[in-house]
Amino acid sequence: MYKLLITEKKNFDLDKFFDDYLESPNIFKDRNALDSSHIPENLPHRYEQIKAIAEITVVTLRNGIPSNLFIYGKTGTGKTAVIKHISKKLTNKCKRINNMACPNWIYINSNRVKSGYRVLATICNRLNPDDPVPPTGLPRDVLLDKLVNRLDENYGNSICFVVLDEIDCLRSKKSKDSILYLLSRINEILKKSKVILVGISNTLNFKDDLDPRVKSSLCEEELVFPAYKADEIYDILKERTKIALHEDIVTEGALRLISAFAARENGDARRALALLRKSAEFVERRNLKKLDVNLIYEAQDQLDSDKIVHFIRDLPIQQKMILIAVYLNQKFDPENSTNTGEIYNTYKELVKQSYNLNCLTRRRMTDLIKELDLAGIFESKVVSFGRKGGRTRVVDLIIEDAQIIKSFEDDSYWSELLQYIPSSVRRTDLNVYDGNLYRRLFE
Repeated sequence: MYKLLITEKKNFDLDKFFDDYLESPNIFKDRNALDSSHIPENLPHRYEQIKAIAEITVVTLRNGIPSNLFIYGKTGTGKTAVIKHISKKLTNKCKRINNMACPNWIYINSNRVKSGYRVLATICNRLNPDDPVPPTGLPRDVLLDKLVNRLDENYGNSICFVVLDEIDCLRSKKSKDSILYLLSRINEILKKSKVILVGISNTLNFKDDLDPRVKSSLCEEELVFPAYKADEIYDILKERTKIALHEDIVTEGALRLISAFAARENGDARRALALLRKSAEFVERRNLKKLDVNLIYEAQDQLDSDKIVHFIRDLPIQQKMILIAVYLNQKFDPENSTNTGEIYNTYKELVKQSYNLNCLTRRRMTDLIKELDLAGIFESKVVSFGRKGGRTRVVDLIIEDAQIIKSFEDDSYWSELLQYIPSSVRRTDLNVYDGNLYRRLFE
C-alpha cells in the first residue's frame, strides 16, 4: 500500500490537471477583490470617517498644512483602507490642479521595520530610491540630516504624509531618542517641505505612555473606527461579491452566515473577506455551481486552525516579547509553571536583544499577561505560599509550541529570539539535546 501511494504521487499528471482547471467554469471575476489589501472605490459604513479625515486633509488643495492625525480601531475596521482610499483621491485631485504640488504619501508598517532607524531609512529610500540608505550603520543625526535634505531639496513646498501603521511598535519613553519625538518635531527643522504624521493603532490606550510633548503634537486630531456590525459586514461582502464573483454563486443566506461569524470576531471585516474567499475557493476546487452553507463551516474550521497563528502575528511587540519569554521558560522547564518573576527576568533579557524597545514595569507586564490569558494563549492564576511565603502569579502556555514557531517562521528576527537561551538556563547543567541550542549552551 505504501509503495502504491508513492507511485500514484509520482504519476500525477500536472498537464491534465492544469487543462481540467482551464476547462472548468470560472466562478471568479476578480479573485483579488476578496483580498484584504484590495481598496475598492466604495467603502460602506465608513462615510463618517472618510468625511472626518477629508475635512482634515482637504486644506492641502489650497497649500494649507493639515494637522497630524491619530486613528484608533480594532483589526479589520477599515483604518488602513480608508487612509489609502483618501490618499489616492486627494493625489488625483491635486494632479488636475495647475501648478499644484502633489503631496507624497509614505505608508510604513511599523511592526515590519521594527526600529526608529529603519523608519527614517524607509522614508529616505521612498523619497529617493536611486540613492538608498543602508538599513543599519549611520548615526541617527546623519540619517535625520539626509531625510531633511531630501524633503527640502527634492520636494520643495510639498507635503509628505507619513502613515505609521501599528505605531505601537515605535513607542518609547525615552523621548529624546524616540522616533515619534523626532518625527513630531521635524517640521521645526524643515525649511520648505512639511511632514504630516498619520498614526494607526489597534489599542485605544496607546497614547497613555507617550511623552506629553509627543502626545500633544502627534495626537492633534483623533478618530476612532468602531467595529463593524453584522449587517454592515453583510453590505461590505455584498459589494465585494459583485466585483469578485459571477452572479448566483453566493446566496444572501451564505453572506449572512459569514457576516454573523465575523461579527462575533470583534466585527472584523478582514476575517469576513478571508472566510468568503476560502469558501469560494472550495466551490472552485470541487467544481460546484453554488456556495453551500456546509462549505462555509468547513472554511471556518480551516481558518480557525490558523486563527491563533494570525492572532500572535498581530500582537503588539511587547506582548510578543512576553509570549516568547513564557515560551522559553517552559521550553527549558516543561514540567513546571513559570511565575511572573521568572518571566520578567527573561523578558528583560529579550528586550536587551531588541531594536529600540523599552522595558515595561513588572506590573505592566502582568497586565499584558492577563490580556493574553483572556485571549486563550495563557492560563494564569495567583498562588499563595502562606502568610510568610507571599503570593505570585503562575503562568502556563495552553497553545501548542508548533503554533508559536509557525507564527514567527517568516520573520528571522523573532525566529532568532525563539532560539535564545535565558541566563537562568545557562547557569544550570541542563542537558539540552537540540542541535544548535546544545552547542550554544555549552560552547
